[in-house]
Amino acid sequence: MNDAQLKRMLDAWKGFGEAIQQLGASEGDQRTQAERWAESNHEFHSVIVEASCNRQLALTIAELRRRLPHNLSYGAYADNSRLLLRNLKQHEGVAAAIVDHNPRLARKRMTAHLRASNEATARWVESNKTRN
Repeated sequence: MNDAQLKRMLDAWKGFGEAIQQLGASEGDQRTQAERWAESNHEFHSVIVEASCNRQLALTIAELRRRLPHNLSYGAYADNSRLLLRNLKQHEGVAAAIVDHNPRLARKRMTAHLRASNEATARWVESNKTRN
């Protein structure tokens, strides 16, 4: 990861923290929180994929983003400060491993983060499916 990419990744991580600080805000501000979280999440993950220089990974993720709602996991986190903070810590852990030039740890943490996000999203979708 070059210096510009590293700065973008760290700025995105800071954006998560700023979005989470808006917890308990008015409805209009909550929309801003969701937008800020979505932008930060997209940038954080995108810069890591970009820095990987893995064309197949980039194509696979682009296809998933085309087929699935973007930032779907925010729905699982939106009303749960505990999950939002856990998500923030996961991003922090990935970023720290990258900053420390520890690719094995970065991969381990990113894999755990993606699994946790997928599980939270699946539980959220299932719980909302039964309400309708």
